[in-house]
Amino acid sequence: MTAPHIEGPLHTERLGPEGTPMVFIHPNPMDTSCWLYQMAHFSTWFRTIGIDLPGYGRSPRAQPGLTMEEIADACWEAVDRVTPDAAIVVGLSVGAWVAPHMGHLRPERVLAMVLSGVGYSPDKEFARRRIASP
Repeated sequence: MTAPHIEGPLHTERLGPEGTPMVFIHPNPMDTSCWLYQMAHFSTWFRTIGIDLPGYGRSPRAQPGLTMEEIADACWEAVDRVTPDAAIVVGLSVGAWVAPHMGHLRPERVLAMVLSGVGYSPDKEFARRRIASP
C-alpha cells in the first residue's frame, strides 16, 4: 500500500534482466533520467532500478505532510514490484537523504549504500528538524 501522502505508486525505470539489484534515487529537481548512463553501465552486472520520487518525473504527486519515512517506504514498494532481493542503494543529494531512511526501514534488504552530494550541518535549523524526525 502506498504511503498515505503519495497519490499512487512511484514510477521505476529498469535495465538489466538479472543480477543483484542496484537502486538509484535521484537529486532535486531531476528524475531517474539523470542516472541514464550509470544504469546502462551497471546493467551489465546488476539489475538496475531507477525510482522517480513523489512529484518528479512520472511519479504521482505528494500531499502536504509527506515524511521521509513515507518516501522511503514508497521506494521499497517500488523495489518490491521488481524483486524481493536485497539491493545496493545509490542516492545523490536528496536521494542521499532518502537512502538512509530506506536502510533504517529495511536493514536486511540493504547490501550496501552509496551516498553522494550530501552534507551534514547540524547547526542549520532544517538539519536539526531532519535529525529529530523519525
